[in-house]
Amino acid sequence: MKQLYTTSALALAAFSAATAATAGSPPFVPPAAIAEVAPQSNSFGYIGLGAVYGFAENPEDGDAFSAFAPVLEGAYAFTLGNGAAIVVDGMLRFDSYDNDITDNEESLLNYQASVHYLHGLRNNLRIGGFAGYGVAPFEDDNEVYQVGFAGITALYNTSDNLAIFGQAAYGTSFDADAMSSAGFFNGGVLRAGVIYSGLSFATIRAEAEFAITEEYEDSSEPGEMWTIGVTAESAIAAVQNLYVSYGVRYGSFVAINDSDFIQETSASLEVKYMFGGATPDRFAEIGYVGSPYLLLRGSYWTPAMD
Repeated sequence: MKQLYTTSALALAAFSAATAATAGSPPFVPPAAIAEVAPQSNSFGYIGLGAVYGFAENPEDGDAFSAFAPVLEGAYAFTLGNGAAIVVDGMLRFDSYDNDITDNEESLLNYQASVHYLHGLRNNLRIGGFAGYGVAPFEDDNEVYQVGFAGITALYNTSDNLAIFGQAAYGTSFDADAMSSAGFFNGGVLRAGVIYSGLSFATIRAEAEFAITEEYEDSSEPGEMWTIGVTAESAIAAVQNLYVSYGVRYGSFVAINDSDFIQETSASLEVKYMFGGATPDRFAEIGYVGSPYLLLRGSYWTPAMD
């Protein structure tokens, strides 16, 4: 696991350095430079298609497996004037982890959707709220983990090239008593991160999340989970409106009072088509940073705690 994380981090650094060092017309250019010349409208968004390669292990059982997960996602933003905006987003993901580590039948398509309202209090401060719904299903009808959530967002620009953001959210699973396990039941999530756009070739985002739940695998087993990650986004100069996103993430998922737990390391690569004058920096300008990761991912790993 540590080897994969180290290798992924080195690959990310090497890829970034190589794009910066390319002579002549670079294949990647700073998103901020694109924003200066791209036509803008009151509505904008992106559609992304990519994949996540993950490695997960349960040290208690000695299970360790890798998986390839295709991902389709997108977001659509509407600016309302007076610094206000609404963003609707969604994500589809299919994991192919071995049934031994999920301790369940074959997993099905995971999906999540949310809506965000964002408002600018002044030029460098954005606040807002969001709500959403996600599902992590398995073939067994008693292992379909739904989670509803709502929370608040704040983003503060400390300079032209640096922003800090935070989110706090409440989430809970539905029909917990009817399921084999509780899922992400009656829990809270804290998320914090930084966005840096001062590089010549990419916008970088680093973030961390922590979550606790009243119940997780069982009523007597609360959940505790956390994750850290780094993601970069670069514009592809040769193709207008096309961006590439690449990153690494590590997460831990624990059912307290149970010896089982999951450690997951992943590397992601995604191509995004942006429209309406959208850029990563423009999404940050309206205060949009998406939704917390642990709500749906914690739901997905619920059966592995059994």
